[in-house]
Amino acid sequence: MTNVRYAVLALLAAALLRPAALDAQGAPELRPGTRVRVRPGGAAPWVIGTVAWSSGGRVTVARLAGDTVAFDLDTIARLDMSLGKETFDTGGALRGAGAGLLGGAILALLTDAGGGEVDGKRLAIGAGIGTVVGAGIGAGGQRAQNGALLGALGGAATGAVVTLATYDDESTTESRGDATLDSALLGALIGGGAGLFIGAVIPRERWIRIIPDRFGFSMGPAAGGGVRVGLRLRLTP
Repeated sequence: MTNVRYAVLALLAAALLRPAALDAQGAPELRPGTRVRVRPGGAAPWVIGTVAWSSGGRVTVARLAGDTVAFDLDTIARLDMSLGKETFDTGGALRGAGAGLLGGAILALLTDAGGGEVDGKRLAIGAGIGTVVGAGIGAGGQRAQNGALLGALGGAATGAVVTLATYDDESTTESRGDATLDSALLGALIGGGAGLFIGAVIPRERWIRIIPDRFGFSMGPAAGGGVRVGLRLRLTP
C-alpha cells in the first residue's frame, strides 16, 4: 500500500518537471514590429510597445501612446519579447489527460501488485493526479500548467494541515501519518483540478526573456582603435 502512495507522489512531482522557458540564447532577432516590454532599471515601470528600430546595441520602442523611447541594451534591467496570447490546446489537454489517467492507474497497480488487495481509493487518486498532470502538460499554456501545479501544492498543504488539526485516534483506524498523506493526496487532486481550470480560462500574454541572459559574448571595434571583447556571466536567472 505504501508503494501506491509513493507512486502517486511521483506523479505529482512530475508537474515540477515542466520544460523551462526559452532563454536569450534561443531567442529570435528583435525585428521591427515585434512586441516587447522593457524595464529600464530599479523600480521603473515596464515600457510596452513594438520595436521601431534595433541596431548597434540600441532598441527604439514605439509605445501605444504614439511616442518612441530609445534604450541602450547594455544598461536596461530586462527586455522581454511577446510570443502572443496564450491559447488552451483542448485536443492536447484531452490526450494528456488520457495518457495521465492510464499511466497513473497502471503505475498504481504495478506498485501495489505484491501488497495484497488494491486500495481503490488510492488507485483513484493516483489516476486522478495523473489525469490532472497530463492535462496540464498537454494544454499548451503556461498559466494552465502553473495553475495545476500551484493548485496541487496548495491543496496538498491544506489537506495535510486540516487532517493534522482534526485527527482523532478514536474515530479512525488509520494512523495519523497515513491519514495526513491521504488527505494531502486528495487535496492535491482537488486543488490541481481547480487550478488547471482557472488557469485554462484566464489567458495571458506569453513573454520570453531576452535580457539579461545567463551568458553572453560580444566583440567589436573599440574607441580609439583596437578590438573590444565583452563577456557576461549571470549566475542567477
